[in-house]
Amino acid sequence: MYILYTRKGCPHSKDVIDFAHKKHIEFKEKDIADSVVKEELISRGGKEQTPYFVDDTHDVSMYESKLIIAYMSEHQK
Repeated sequence: MYILYTRKGCPHSKDVIDFAHKKHIEFKEKDIADSVVKEELISRGGKEQTPYFVDDTHDVSMYESKLIIAYMSEHQK
């Protein structure tokens, strides 16, 4: 399953979430308002930027909503 680190009010996070819902793509959302999740994001990706996407199955992680949407679109399950 995909993991998506988001921040409430982030329009780029919303773009990815809306796309995933529209395409019925399952993901686990982690909001960095939780300090533990925020530290996890920084540990994984190196910065606090959202959205941050992880596909552990294929050892893929990335920032940038357009890249995330393109990846999800290409790898739809």
